[in-house]
Amino acid sequence: MDDGNILTVTPLGAGSEVGRSCIVVTYRGRTVMFDCGVHPGMTGANVTPMLDAVDLTEIDLCLITHFHLDHAAAVPYLMQKTVFSGRVYMTEPTRAICHLLWQDYAKVSPDEDGGGAALYSQEDIAKSMHDIRTIDFRQELVHKGIEFTCFGAGHVLGACMFLVTIDGVRILYTGDYSREDDRHVPMAEVPELGGKAVDVLICESTYGIHVHENRRAREARLLRTVHDIVRREGRVLMPVFALGRAQELLLILEEYWERHRFLRENVPIYFISPMSKKSLRVFETFIGLCGDKVREIADTGENPFKFKHIKTKGTLDQTTRDILKQKDQPCVVMAAPGMLQTGASRAVFEMWADDRRSCVVLTGYSVKGTLAEDLRRERDSVTIQGRNLPVRMSVENISFSAHADFDQTRAFVHDLQARYVVLVHGERSEMRKLKTKLEELIPDCQVHTPENMEPVFLAVESREAQSVQIVGGLAERVNGFLRPGGVEGPEDDRIEGRVKRETFGGQREGGRGGAAVRQEKGGEGGDDEEEEEEEEEITAVLVRGPNTGSLLVDPRELSQYVSVSAHAIAQEVFVPFQCDRPVPPEQPAASAPSRPLTAIEVLQATLSHTFGRTSKDESPNRQEEAGVQPQGFTLCDSVRVSPDVSRQSLVISWMSSPAADLVADSVCVVAREVGESSGPALKRMAARCVGPPWGGTSAAEKTRDALSCDGHQSAESAGESATSSGQVGRKRKAEG
Repeated sequence: MDDGNILTVTPLGAGSEVGRSCIVVTYRGRTVMFDCGVHPGMTGANVTPMLDAVDLTEIDLCLITHFHLDHAAAVPYLMQKTVFSGRVYMTEPTRAICHLLWQDYAKVSPDEDGGGAALYSQEDIAKSMHDIRTIDFRQELVHKGIEFTCFGAGHVLGACMFLVTIDGVRILYTGDYSREDDRHVPMAEVPELGGKAVDVLICESTYGIHVHENRRAREARLLRTVHDIVRREGRVLMPVFALGRAQELLLILEEYWERHRFLRENVPIYFISPMSKKSLRVFETFIGLCGDKVREIADTGENPFKFKHIKTKGTLDQTTRDILKQKDQPCVVMAAPGMLQTGASRAVFEMWADDRRSCVVLTGYSVKGTLAEDLRRERDSVTIQGRNLPVRMSVENISFSAHADFDQTRAFVHDLQARYVVLVHGERSEMRKLKTKLEELIPDCQVHTPENMEPVFLAVESREAQSVQIVGGLAERVNGFLRPGGVEGPEDDRIEGRVKRETFGGQREGGRGGAAVRQEKGGEGGDDEEEEEEEEEITAVLVRGPNTGSLLVDPRELSQYVSVSAHAIAQEVFVPFQCDRPVPPEQPAASAPSRPLTAIEVLQATLSHTFGRTSKDESPNRQEEAGVQPQGFTLCDSVRVSPDVSRQSLVISWMSSPAADLVADSVCVVAREVGESSGPALKRMAARCVGPPWGGTSAAEKTRDALSCDGHQSAESAGESATSSGQVGRKRKAEG
């Protein structure tokens, strides 16, 4: 196969390991980086991904799946400390939470050489936040020919998986995902691709071939363990990540405490993290993206994250330390970080490690080299900063880690019909077991388990010259030309065939183009008779996206085939304006007209002079003879100007379009000018628009006649201007 059809996947981190996720995909001169995190169990240069292994100037996009440090904490370093100049995208919740986490990480992290300075500064974070762009779930974007969209990944708030399409080749990167339904986040989506397969699936393999315990059974075991410990006057430590699993566990404990009076009155719960209060505010802000359980509570008017039985603490202050040291006071402490590397969770562990009545419950995933992983191995003692610490408290492993297990991964790969699967974010042994099992159960799937900096070369077929599907009523019309005798074919109304680019020439705005379809008819005279050619103009919209493929659609049926609908925006602006302000003629009173012009009539004359066409409102409720009631008018068949005498203002209303917006802006400006003009200036303005200063009744009547002629102008150029403006307005409205 041609080298141009070789797609390369290179892990710069998370290759046969968990931590510093960073995967680079290259195909046909375009390069995408997925995630850029740090390794929680390493120090020095090994903290960050191996960015020196690639030319960072060639990376077009960096797509961040979620806010966890092992997936996103190296982003400011990438953007400010390297030659990377591509674009960075993430969801809005991920961006908001990353800002909090990065500020905290910059305070405690060493530099890449293991020194005391941080990996990046607060200024670096501010600059990065300014340049990071956001993407909504299922929003389809294109950058340098790379099409990409994102789908919900479960796991944590704002987490997504990215679907990238390059020249028709589809690559799905899952990041961390979970198909388990939580209280605080919905389960991961299975991307709908319209029956099309994913060419390359880059998938996490954290749990290998392990299968999670039933969710209800896990919750019951957790609550039973906690209840038993506090009843014997023990204390429970639950190390958690400040954002994500912490909120899920807080909701579980809050529900349980609400049902048990003994616990409410005797056992306090503490949530200790520098971001404890900030994290809850973030979840309150994005409550619409939370799981069904949380949204159901919010719909009743209650704040599901305003806990009655949980005390939040930003730091482990001396007062809290004194409370926690009381051995006869049962309590539950949830503290960050989740792997006990530093901070409040490790401080509490050191206080309680020798207490046989107490217990540490490990609820999340832990990587090698962390204190949490040492405890998971049921060690009787641990070494902390060179000193040996005996461990007498019990250790329970009840995982609520939101990563896919084997059953979820197998079903996910099968549903996506992936030809190639590249496993990342897993320990080497677990990845290899998963590879063997997947290839055994899904024989058509090739599975790869690369090490860091080990490129995987995949032979893929570009779909750049792919078929275009002509659908709906448009297909019936085309079928009438292609098949003699009308439309008689399969029930499916899609016609597939190779379509040359030049067939749909004259590309217009919004991907709209016209195509001439011809049918040659042979007469009875045989080959010698001249062929007659019948031609019909067809208007269609060409829609192309990672979820739809290429569709040719009648514009009127667009909403039936893609999630796009046409909307019209009605706009209304109020401008201060004394509509009935009189503009008397400059002449003796004896020859004065029946009544002077009004300010709104001068405005209409001024606008008619510029735009050509105005038409006066002919409302039966308006009687011009009854007290000089000002009348409104419509400009260019699109912008209506109505008087509101009671408010001393004009009401300018229109259906939004490029042409109508331009006209409406002009009306606002001219109305301001007319409304703020002095009496003499107003007279001069009227004179410029309707002729020399009127000197008699006939002149004034001539002015009013000109304003009530329903758009007919005496000047030939004005008529031409009216025709042009009207056509522009109608054309833009039809296209919108």
